[in-house]
Amino acid sequence: VSWHSPSVYFENFANISVEGLLPCRKTKFNINVLMEQYVRHTGDADGVEVVNGSLAAKCEGGIDGHWWFSPACRGNPQTCIPVIDGGDGWFIDVFMQRAAVFNMPLAISVGTWAKYASTPIFVDMMFYWWHPDITFLQLRPSGVKFPTTDLTQWQDGRKTTESLKVVLRKWAHHSMKSWASRSRE
Repeated sequence: VSWHSPSVYFENFANISVEGLLPCRKTKFNINVLMEQYVRHTGDADGVEVVNGSLAAKCEGGIDGHWWFSPACRGNPQTCIPVIDGGDGWFIDVFMQRAAVFNMPLAISVGTWAKYASTPIFVDMMFYWWHPDITFLQLRPSGVKFPTTDLTQWQDGRKTTESLKVVLRKWAHHSMKSWASRSRE
C-alpha cells in the first residue's frame, strides 16, 4: 500500500456494471461550452475530442461510452477511482476540472437516479452529495476539501475552488394557504 496509490482503497471502475450508466453523449460530457472551459482551465486537450463539430469529453468507447478518465490515470485506467454523478451530470464539469488540476485519478460517469443512489452503498467509491439530502447519510461520508470559494474564478468557468454554499430554507405561516393558493401543507 502506498500513499501514492489511492485506488487500492476503492473498487475498480471496471467492476461496476454499465447498466444504469448513461452514454456520454446523453450527459453534460457532450456540452461544448463546458468542454471548452475544461480545456482552457486545465490545458488537457487529450481529455476531449471533436464530435459533430463540437467538443465532447473523450470517454472510453467514444461518445457512446460511459467513463471518462482524468489525466492522472488515463494511461492506466485500472488505477482510476470511480465517481458516478446523477441527473445529466450535475457536477461533471467540476469533477473534471478538479481531477485534472489536483491530479486526482478519477473515472467519472453519470447514472440514472437509481444507479447514482444505490452504487455507493455497495461499492467503495467517491460520490457527489449535498445537504440536507439523506441518500447517503448511513454511509457517514467525509468531504474532500478544496481551496476557498473564488467567485471570480467560478464566473470565468474555472471551478476548482469550493462551491458556493447555498442555504436551503423552508418558510411557513399559518395563513399561507389563503395567501398562496398553490402552496402545500
